[in-house]
Amino acid sequence: MRSVSGTRLHSVMAACAVLTLVAGCGVSAKHVADPTTDPRPTAQLSSTSTTSTPAPATTSPLGGAWVLVTDTPSGLSFRLPKKPTLLTPPLTAPDGATVKARRYQALLPNLLVQVWVYELAGRSFDADKAIDGLASGARGTVTARKHTASGGLDIVDAKVRIPTGPALGYDRVFKIGDYAVQLWTVGLASDEQQIRAVQQRLSSTFRSS
Repeated sequence: MRSVSGTRLHSVMAACAVLTLVAGCGVSAKHVADPTTDPRPTAQLSSTSTTSTPAPATTSPLGGAWVLVTDTPSGLSFRLPKKPTLLTPPLTAPDGATVKARRYQALLPNLLVQVWVYELAGRSFDADKAIDGLASGARGTVTARKHTASGGLDIVDAKVRIPTGPALGYDRVFKIGDYAVQLWTVGLASDEQQIRAVQQRLSSTFRSS
């Protein structure tokens, strides 16, 4: 397997993450569906209470256990392949307003898994523009896109090919209440099966309070 440094993958994600929010905030949602393949299963979103007591670990496609993470301000929870690093980068919306965001990042060999939670404070959010912004920021191309209605949410899934690496990412974006959420898994294009499996597992563990 050809190796790519964690720094390179981190740089790819950092370059596109800010543009994701800038492109997605402050505009009305628009329905666009042009899938060539279905990059992941339907979302499993459900209401469940979360506590500070860790839930039993699930098996990871990478081996080992997945860690339960709860975003306290929103009550949203999900599992990541390892204990994540929490970052709170300053972001600015198109209207100049500061947007609070939390990035939960799990960096593994040749794989980067991230969950972003954006506080929208009532502003509108266009998931399609967010997907396009991510691809543009990474100098990549959206090769598949699909809208799925689940639990009253309009969920957008996309597959993004990135020439750097070369890399491949699976992205899921949706608005839930006053929050926008992005689930993003990126790695080497040659490891597409693993990237897809990790993104599917990540998506299936997402819960709202």
